[in-house]
Amino acid sequence: MSDEGAAILEVGRGAIADRAFRFSALGAGLTVLVVLTMVAVSMTAQAWPAWSELGTSYFFGTEWIPSQGKYGILPLVYGTMVVSVIALLFAVPISVGIARKKLKSVAALRDRPSSMPPMMVAPERLVPGTIARHCTKPTLSASIGDI
Repeated sequence: MSDEGAAILEVGRGAIADRAFRFSALGAGLTVLVVLTMVAVSMTAQAWPAWSELGTSYFFGTEWIPSQGKYGILPLVYGTMVVSVIALLFAVPISVGIARKKLKSVAALRDRPSSMPPMMVAPERLVPGTIARHCTKPTLSASIGDI
């Protein structure tokens, strides 16, 4: 970074705003970590009596019979994992395909000359952009020519 760029970051309103943002982001991140730690400690403390009574059979048991005091969550965890993998098998290809299509359309828009501002062009087929264009076109055409 040049000396001029470093000077801009060290003095002035921008520097104060940068420091304020840095400290607020740090505070928010630390708050999230503290809250997550408190949640983990609270849940562990509340679940500890069940874990100490049931031992490892709670995690590795295959039977769930509350009337007999048998609580094994292995089938539940397995079922959750299978459903999650199936959901990922559908979601990942669909989301990657949508992202690729969107990137191609944005790249095509970037390469084509346009008289509209880029913010209006980039989100193609976006309803607010289309409405804004149709509402402002008559006014702008009258004042600055054909758009």
